[in-house]
Amino acid sequence: MKTFYIRSLHWLAMLGFLLLGAAVSASLGALLG
Repeated sequence: MKTFYIRSLHWLAMLGFLLLGAAVSASLGALLG
C-alpha cells in the first residue's frame, strides 16, 4: 500500500512540474511576444 502511495505522489509531482513549466513558458511567451 505504501508503494502505491509513493507512486501516486510521484505522478502528482510530475504533473505539477509539467503544469508549472507550461505556465512559465506561457507567461514568458506573453512577455516576450
